[in-house]
Amino acid sequence: MSNLELNLKNVGLIKEANIKINGLTVVAGENDTGKSTVGKSLFFINNPSSRDLVLSKFNDVFYFTPQENTEINFNKNLFNIKKSNFKNTLITIFIETPIVVSLFHLFSDLDTIQSDTPYEINYPHTLRNLYKQLKLKLKHKTPSNKNQSQLEIKYETSLDKDGLVNNLKDIINGEFIYVALKELVFKRGNQEFHINSVATGIKNFGILQLLIKNNYLSKDSILIVDEPEVHLHPKWQLAYAKFIV
Repeated sequence: MSNLELNLKNVGLIKEANIKINGLTVVAGENDTGKSTVGKSLFFINNPSSRDLVLSKFNDVFYFTPQENTEINFNKNLFNIKKSNFKNTLITIFIETPIVVSLFHLFSDLDTIQSDTPYEINYPHTLRNLYKQLKLKLKHKTPSNKNQSQLEIKYETSLDKDGLVNNLKDIINGEFIYVALKELVFKRGNQEFHINSVATGIKNFGILQLLIKNNYLSKDSILIVDEPEVHLHPKWQLAYAKFIV
């Protein structure tokens, strides 16, 4: 991925910013300076569910109303308050917090309730989106039929999935798996642990495991990690950074 640029104007605390997205991009700064806003902007511009819901989706991601001159531009994708136009969006993953794993069963229950009610259950869109990417239960394996999309083929061939998953398994001495009835558990050796009994630092790596298994992470997708060092011991901060690179 190269020659991509994110341009922001009047988005939250950011008056104007131009960020080049070139492979690995790090945005650093003090608290409350707009770092998360940069990540959310990149996520938002690549995840429009429908043009009729653009403003609603903006509020769900940022939790504030855009100004009249708010503008987010990612190459040829453009959003502003007066006009919206989205083209050529990319698969984008936004990891705001590993706590989404602790809430996995809650989100699953909410989905069940949602299917039985006409009312929309609202919870943070970034968390809901990541939960959906994690919950696929590994059904997205390479099909042998002719209907497989080029996107799926690209995902299967662009990463050494087994190698990466095993690398993460070595770091945390285990892996997240799906088990009938229990759904998501952490397995170490022959033991299975409820996800809420697992350290938050392990969940950081577990999210990457599941995204890789579910074919969401590829060399062509965009991975945004907000404050990746949080919840990690310095030794694991280095391991996480090395794995991302």
